[in-house]
Amino acid sequence: MQRKMHADKVGFSEAFYHEYPKEWGQIKIQWIEQFSKVEVTVNVSSKLLSPGIADTGINRLEDEVKKK
Repeated sequence: MQRKMHADKVGFSEAFYHEYPKEWGQIKIQWIEQFSKVEVTVNVSSKLLSPGIADTGINRLEDEVKKK
């Protein structure tokens, strides 16, 4: 979306504005053009709160599920 459609669907502009309000005044007119050149890296961290053994789920076969 960022490079092909030149769109900021995630809202990086808002985050940039809140972090750098003075600089935003200078770049806001060219935001989409400049943003499409920025390399974005996404790091995801997750924690399973309940691994679940009561459902077949996406990777579990029916015969692996514990029955009540």
